[in-house]
Amino acid sequence: MKVAVPSAQPKLDAHTEAELHCNKYMLIIDIDTMRYEAIANPVTSQEKTAAVDLLVQKLVQKSVRKVLTDKCSCDMQKRFWVAGIQTIDVDTGTARSMVEQLKEVCMAETLILPVREILG
Repeated sequence: MKVAVPSAQPKLDAHTEAELHCNKYMLIIDIDTMRYEAIANPVTSQEKTAAVDLLVQKLVQKSVRKVLTDKCSCDMQKRFWVAGIQTIDVDTGTARSMVEQLKEVCMAETLILPVREILG
């Protein structure tokens, strides 16, 4: 499965800012192999609807199923949702640590977490 993670630099161990539009890159990461590619993040402010649409289009083209971020506006979440992309709130850190958080949640053996929905 491929996920997208906002990142300040085009590498897995770069720090990510809390808000999606504050990051220069989106890393497209295969969570099984941890192979990734960096694309420029066209969203530079929360006000640019066309930029959000462009980002969504790029993520759909790359077969991204989930976006891992700490903060995402309701409007952005709706646009991702319409395109079939789920947003998942994870703590900021590096792109690698955000993917690890997702893996931990998915592997947790508990009745409370909707694991099937998260893995979707």
